[in-house]
Amino acid sequence: MKIETATVIRGSETPVGEGNNQAQRCILRLSNGTQRAAVLKRLPQQCVIAEAFSALLLRAWGLTVPDPFLVNGEQNEIHFASADTGYPNLKQRLHIGEQPDGLLKESLTNAAYHIVAGLAQTPLAIAADEAIDNRDRNLGNVLWDGADEAWIDHELVLGLAAHLPDQNKLTIMVDAQDNQDDIRQSSIAAWIAMNREFPNDAAVATNAPHLADMVAARLAVLGNRILGRFPAPNDLLSGA
Repeated sequence: MKIETATVIRGSETPVGEGNNQAQRCILRLSNGTQRAAVLKRLPQQCVIAEAFSALLLRAWGLTVPDPFLVNGEQNEIHFASADTGYPNLKQRLHIGEQPDGLLKESLTNAAYHIVAGLAQTPLAIAADEAIDNRDRNLGNVLWDGADEAWIDHELVLGLAAHLPDQNKLTIMVDAQDNQDDIRQSSIAAWIAMNREFPNDAAVATNAPHLADMVAARLAVLGNRILGRFPAPNDLLSGA
């Protein structure tokens, strides 16, 4: 498991215009001389490591996460970038951010939640988000081109989002959807199938052994964590 290093081609940066970290679209030059379109984020060092670690780990587990890069800054600092997929997030796709609060915005948001519930990778993403303690999953970091999805923005994980409510937002999005029970069962299956060595591999690649230890502790009880995020099944025994 390895993460590539790169530098930004001077003059290639343009603002993404969304999000709290002033992300920039840019062109990267990789160590082998090739160029890649990417989205660059200048973050505190601990967030850069969290992003890189999470990207490597989630990709190894089978989630579609854009190629990650560690970017050398002009003052010897390190930034994080991910390959630019070229397609919008769900918030952009459904124009939710353009709407004032009201029935239309609520309707569009519910439509987006319905899409999330139908994505093939949502059960795995639920388990992965729970494993890395991702409390900040939202429609702005689920990319969707009408057929395929990708998952981005993992800087607020593994203790870096302690200021946010302890929740798995994907389980909230799929709450009350017709296939909620299937998603819950598939999320448990995804947890069982997760390779327990991959956190160590990602930690070696990013020099972050403490993050591997945190994931290992969460994986040990992840099944119960996932079940606790969903409402109790509506069956004959649920009221017993």
